[in-house]
Amino acid sequence: MIVKTAANRRLFTDYLENCSEDALIDDVVIPLFNYNGYTMIRKVTHGPGEHGKDVIFSKFNPSFLDMEYLVVQAKAINVTAGNVVEFSNQLIRALRNPITGLNGVSNVYPNYVVFLNSKRISNDAHFEFPYLIDGKSNVKLLHQDNVVELMMTNSIIPESIARQITIQNRDTEAREKQILDIISNNKANEVDTLFNIMLPVYDELTNEIKAMIIEYIFNLWSEDKSWEGTIRPMKWLNRYFEYVQPNQYPKMYEVCKEYFSDYHSYAARSDTISVFRKINSDIISTFKSDYVLDVATIILNNKDDEIAFSKISELTNDGLSGSSLFQMGRYPNLPATL
Repeated sequence: MIVKTAANRRLFTDYLENCSEDALIDDVVIPLFNYNGYTMIRKVTHGPGEHGKDVIFSKFNPSFLDMEYLVVQAKAINVTAGNVVEFSNQLIRALRNPITGLNGVSNVYPNYVVFLNSKRISNDAHFEFPYLIDGKSNVKLLHQDNVVELMMTNSIIPESIARQITIQNRDTEAREKQILDIISNNKANEVDTLFNIMLPVYDELTNEIKAMIIEYIFNLWSEDKSWEGTIRPMKWLNRYFEYVQPNQYPKMYEVCKEYFSDYHSYAARSDTISVFRKINSDIISTFKSDYVLDVATIILNNKDDEIAFSKISELTNDGLSGSSLFQMGRYPNLPATL
């Protein structure tokens, strides 16, 4: 939870004052509406055919058993008496023009058009705007002060200011309850905020809560082990590797399998390598046989992997080893010195 202090408000305000329109869309608009249940249909390329639509969202409205469409026009410019008419015309145009490209039809119209501006609005423009859009209730106007409030309330924190934001100071018990609530609710935006913003500044967590965090990461990964689905879990395993508890050591074999795989996630590769480097002999000892067989396979396939090979030498000599595999004849080509 973001503390609504003057210092935090200044950080958000400064960000909005200096961000570009593209950054506003990527850092604020899309996360904000995703968090509130909207799915992005399309981010419109600027130019002919835009009709005042920067981002198009949809959401199923159970009250009407129908889809609701929302269009956002994002601006990073001060609204004054000199440009308010132009912006008003763009909003009306966005409302009256259909959304194209949905299942090949072009007769779907927005239920709402949102004008979201990162800058300030002059008093004259503020007075004129509602009249210029004919007082239409399905055109919503959000300016800098509104956007700051929404970002703080919904924990929409751009990466560039994340480390400077003050997170609510709570004792360990309340803090861990907050972590449990976020993980239990399993809302993507809240989970991202927890792992990317909150946990780095939380200290003195109990081993039980650390184990639960690692358990959540592995459960998240088990639900989607595609290339894309591996990115977030591996990034968080890398960041919170010290949270791994001894009874969770066997789970780290999943990381080894991802590391050895010929079809690994390229986008997650740097984090996978980093996690693999952190896996020590105590951890490997819980799945030693499988690990040695994997290394043997690497050798038989004439591959060279110094990181994987070096970990063999760290293993104790009281269990399965490369030399014992050689002596058993299971891998006759495996060097006895492994």
